Amino acid sequence: MGIFETLKNRKFARDNNLTLEEVLLFNEIKQKENMDVARFRLYLKAREVGISLDDYEEYLKSYSNKGTVEEYRAYVNFKEKNTSIEITFDEYLSYIGQYESSFSPREYQEYLLAKKYLFTEEQSIEYGKKYHEIYTIERYKDFTKATAMGVSIEQYDRIKIAKGLGITVKELEHYEKCKMNPFFTENECIKYARQYSHIDLTRYADFCSATRAGITISQYDEWKQNYSRKYTIEQYSRYLKAVEMNLTLDEYDELIAANNLSLSIDDYRLYKQDSHGLTIDEFKKYKDIIRSIKSNAPCLISDLSQIEIANRLGVEKVVLDVSIKELPAYSFSSCQSFHEVILPWGLQSIGVGAFQNCSKLREISIPGSVSDIPRGVFDGCISLERIELNDGIKTVNITGWVNLPSLKNVASACSIYDFKIDETAGFYKYLFLDQVPASDKDKIKTLRLQARSMFSRIQNYFTIENYPQLETLILDCDVSSIDIKNCPNLKVILIKEVDNTWHEYYKNGNIKKHTTKGRICFSFHMIGLTIVESDS
Repeated sequence: MGIFETLKNRKFARDNNLTLEEVLLFNEIKQKENMDVARFRLYLKAREVGISLDDYEEYLKSYSNKGTVEEYRAYVNFKEKNTSIEITFDEYLSYIGQYESSFSPREYQEYLLAKKYLFTEEQSIEYGKKYHEIYTIERYKDFTKATAMGVSIEQYDRIKIAKGLGITVKELEHYEKCKMNPFFTENECIKYARQYSHIDLTRYADFCSATRAGITISQYDEWKQNYSRKYTIEQYSRYLKAVEMNLTLDEYDELIAANNLSLSIDDYRLYKQDSHGLTIDEFKKYKDIIRSIKSNAPCLISDLSQIEIANRLGVEKVVLDVSIKELPAYSFSSCQSFHEVILPWGLQSIGVGAFQNCSKLREISIPGSVSDIPRGVFDGCISLERIELNDGIKTVNITGWVNLPSLKNVASACSIYDFKIDETAGFYKYLFLDQVPASDKDKIKTLRLQARSMFSRIQNYFTIENYPQLETLILDCDVSSIDIKNCPNLKVILIKEVDNTWHEYYKNGNIKKHTTKGRICFSFHMIGLTIVESDS
């Protein structure tokens, strides 16, 4: 060590009241672990009394008010010597003060255990010195109770078992005899010990069998003698109950099964006949729909959530309950089983695409309580033949109706004042023929025309020529004659009358002539088409 280092250590020793040797030891320890001067002083004290620094710190923290450091050192040495003994410092001080001459460390620990279990001092000493090698502490408790009763511990065990079963020690023998036969339950063995030990166990087995089946012993004897080959004991029990109710066994079994499922007997039979793949909870919820299927009656829909299940079950005709006021968009969308849907008066609105892709729907009547029919309501209804629009309906968007391949008849009401067609359906809002450019004639599928005069809706004569894609012609004026040339795809002509009602005068080659409020009949000149006239 150099002179400078020596001077530095001497100054550190003087400033901290340490010897030079202690400073050197401090420096050595600091190289191994983080230690300040205060903790180093504790280290010196611990070394002085012969214990580790950790033990000394534990002593200062928890035990300095209970004993001297020398006593604590002796306690630490005691634990190191007797590693299987677990006692506290207080218990150790009591041991060396009172019990060291009477107990070994092991005996003392068992004595303390007995004291914790509230044994008397005498019993605790006996357990520590003698009985801890024979009994566990719990078993020693039984021993002390047996001793107090003046019986052996084996006799006490039987008393304890009998008491737990609610029987006497004498009855315990009969219980054990019954228990040897696995046929009997625990409760049956207890009952035998209490009440039936005077009868043979074989006869008692008959009694138990009868009780389990819910019949009397005499009925059991009758079954055993006369019916055991025909019925099991459980079936015979049900048979007796069926006879009481004037039912056959099968009918009684159905009744019990129905009751277990909280169903009427008729609903149970319906469920068993064909559950349609429904769970029992689903069946309970939709059983009215199942009934309508079985009776071929229309299915009443009182909740829109029933639509999906009715379609899944193959219902063909549905009737919406009067409580339903709104039909949201796509309510019946893609329902493939419905042939007819009856809507109630009082229904106030129908959403877009409400019947979209109902491929088997054939006819429908829209009540007049619905004022407006939006577009796309019947898109994809390839089997739809008839649409009835009742009085009260104001506007109807017929976009896409010309694409319904099976549509034969639209019965419209006098209240309708406008048929709307979206431009996306190929409709161009040309009010007059001379406004239609030649470049658009090949595109137009729907054409709506008005009269020239702002004072009169009368336009006596129209010539519709060279519209190869035209499918629907709407004349929003009064006409007397129409020439149609080279319009091979024309399917529908709608003409608005003076009273603002719409009439379908032409449909797929059929001319419908009639007079309305004294109007003259219309003259149609359909060049290149086959005309079949029919009076409306």
